[in-house]
Amino acid sequence: MKEELKKIKENPFAKNILLVASGTATAQVIVILLSPIITRIYGPEIYGVFGVFMSIVGILAPLIALGYPVAIVLPKKKDEAKEIAYIALYITIIFSIILMFLILIFSEQLITIFALEEVSFFVYLIPLAVIAAGMFQIIEKWMIRTKQFKVLAKAVFLNTLVISFAKIGFGLLHATALVLIILGTLTYLLHAIFLLLISNKLNSQLIKQKPKKPAFKKRLREYSDFPFYRMPQNLMSVLSQNIPIILLTVFTGTAAAGFYTIARSVLKKPTQIIGKSVADVFYPHIAETVNAGKKISNLIIKSTLVIAGLGIIPFAIIFVFGPQLFGFVFGPEWVKAGEYASWLSIWLWVSLFNRPSVAAIPVIKLQKEFLIYEICSLTLRIGALLVGFYYYSSDIHAIAFFSLTGMFLNLLLIMFVISKARYFEKFSL
Repeated sequence: MKEELKKIKENPFAKNILLVASGTATAQVIVILLSPIITRIYGPEIYGVFGVFMSIVGILAPLIALGYPVAIVLPKKKDEAKEIAYIALYITIIFSIILMFLILIFSEQLITIFALEEVSFFVYLIPLAVIAAGMFQIIEKWMIRTKQFKVLAKAVFLNTLVISFAKIGFGLLHATALVLIILGTLTYLLHAIFLLLISNKLNSQLIKQKPKKPAFKKRLREYSDFPFYRMPQNLMSVLSQNIPIILLTVFTGTAAAGFYTIARSVLKKPTQIIGKSVADVFYPHIAETVNAGKKISNLIIKSTLVIAGLGIIPFAIIFVFGPQLFGFVFGPEWVKAGEYASWLSIWLWVSLFNRPSVAAIPVIKLQKEFLIYEICSLTLRIGALLVGFYYYSSDIHAIAFFSLTGMFLNLLLIMFVISKARYFEKFSL
């Protein structure tokens, strides 16, 4: 046992995963400890409005830089990666300006659709949240490329600490949806600022040393599969994750959207602790493995099995005892969120251990196939929700069908990526 632990400590890949996971885990412990206080300050309806806002921002986020931030990790040369980063920055600024004009024109329609007259001002915060999310994506991917995992861990801890205590402090003074929305807007911005403040290396490498004679046109063409395939993939993915909040608001009301927001937020904690940490480290590692001419299929399989094993116990507990746990921890009015969580646990467990497969997709050039998968996935998940709403007239049935559909689709994706990885090894390495 001691020898196995020693091997893990000496393995750079495992060390980096543990480093990122430690920062995320510490941050999520803070969130878990403070959540019972926060949910007793803000009720389900307030959380529902906040959930709608964050869903809109989440849906717009993949469009911000047309998927180019993800490409920052891939080039062998630092100067090429820097050019991609600046391309992503310029696109983010242009997109945010266009978005502001569109919101000014269509703000009334947005407010009417989601019945948000009481917090109508929130729609004007969307462009600010979107540009902050774009900046954060660029900075985060540069940090991942340069393997500054310790900085990433510190920043996520500080950001979570500040936002969580701000929710309590401002909530005690004025517990409204607008408070949560403003703090949600600041989340990406603060996270990016913390990364800039902590990392001197980032400031010297990316900001002060701008690209010399940048070949922007060449990079745009070279990585054109990201706006054409990766960006639509991400859009389909976030749509499929956030569409329940939109449809729950339309069919049932903001309280149901609040239940879903809390249920998904709680269940995403282990996903963020384990899954994102693995994905952030796995993505550059698998790119390096392919660049070195080595096989990757076994790496994907082993990582998938390990993550599945780590996640099975916490998700099984939620599946069996969800309503009781949510009622005890968050208060009696959140029991229904626990019912949602029981069903969501099935889908989110599988989506936890599909992270290695998703990280491998751009490396083994499956962008086009992944886009087709995401389109089919979104269509089937919306269909599952509508069957629950229309045929059974039940929000619980809708969430159950949605989660089961997501589980089967993620399992199919894992099997497909592993088979394609073996094919890639056979003919490309």
